[in-house]
Amino acid sequence: MVEVADTSLQFDRTVKARLYAAHGVPEYWVVDARSRTIEVLRSPGAEGYADASVLSGRASVSPLAFADCSWTVDKLLG
Repeated sequence: MVEVADTSLQFDRTVKARLYAAHGVPEYWVVDARSRTIEVLRSPGAEGYADASVLSGRASVSPLAFADCSWTVDKLLG
């Protein structure tokens, strides 16, 4: 699941993240359009995601479903 947030960032990071985790969505990315970062949330549970990292710039990111595909944050965000 990927959310691109501009004005909804806080809602995406809190309410939506808890809902997606509680329903077992294995991975959730929140793209912060203003700061040009991607928050990658993994390991869902009833209380939220156990693993979270915020990536930017030349950091590499790969979706769990396609682990052999990877991009830098800069490349994804143009």
